[in-house]
Amino acid sequence: MIYHDYEEDSKEIGWVLKKQFWGKGFAEALTDRLIQKANADGKSVVIECSPEQRATRRIAEKLGFMYMGLIDGCDVYKLAYPDKRSSPEEHTAPAHGQHDHTKDGVIWKEKEPYQRGGKHDDE
Repeated sequence: MIYHDYEEDSKEIGWVLKKQFWGKGFAEALTDRLIQKANADGKSVVIECSPEQRATRRIAEKLGFMYMGLIDGCDVYKLAYPDKRSSPEEHTAPAHGQHDHTKDGVIWKEKEPYQRGGKHDDE
């Protein structure tokens, strides 16, 4: 499990699971618990992962994280509403490739689509 200071106001969270536990909801449940802990500590939440980790990307987007870009070879996601999200469905970040829009008074920044080798890697 990863839980440490990222910036002054945020914690980086993460996990490493054995393959036998993949696809069973453990990573999403763990992420949700780490979000709760960071919120209790008064911090926002950041996830860094390799661009090849599509499952991590899906979890981040499902739980309301916003894609911040590729930094030092890692995709970086930040939770847009660290203390105010009432449900992931209500405060969902834009998926890869979406453009600027306003939701709940927040302007989501435009970003480049997730690409590897010039093709989208959405499947």
